[in-house]
Amino acid sequence: MSLTLWDRIRLARHKDIKGNGKNHLGAFMACNALILGMVGCASAPEHIPSNLSAKVKPVPAIGTWGFDTTAMDRSVKPGDDFDRYANGAWQDRTTIPNDKSNVSMFTEVNERVQKQLQTLLEESAADRNAEPGSNRQILGDWYASYLDVTAIEAAGLKPVRLKL
Repeated sequence: MSLTLWDRIRLARHKDIKGNGKNHLGAFMACNALILGMVGCASAPEHIPSNLSAKVKPVPAIGTWGFDTTAMDRSVKPGDDFDRYANGAWQDRTTIPNDKSNVSMFTEVNERVQKQLQTLLEESAADRNAEPGSNRQILGDWYASYLDVTAIEAAGLKPVRLKL
């Protein structure tokens, strides 16, 4: 009998067969994470050059790690308004763009990742020398078909008609 991932999760949520009340979901999820991590590390991703020196130390791309003390407003007592004390200077110097409901370090990270993905997809779509069946070729074909508005309009609802 072959169990799907969701079947295994449901089974792990229940008491074990002996009925001693142990919940195995945590152990199950940890084992799956370990297995997925090992599979992910099995080979280097295609986009990372193999000639990187082991002596190169990574530098944070955005700011530094830890608590940003330059964001603090030390003129406010922490007991009076802790949010203003911890974030006041940042709030004073930061403007929320009109097209966003909020802004944070995560906003900047998300924008950077979106630009990287856009570049990856555009380069993959333009690469006519990608090895057939490679991730680069699959992504390139997928993105090119996404951009082919003429073909999408010509197909209309035909590709999804059975699902409707």
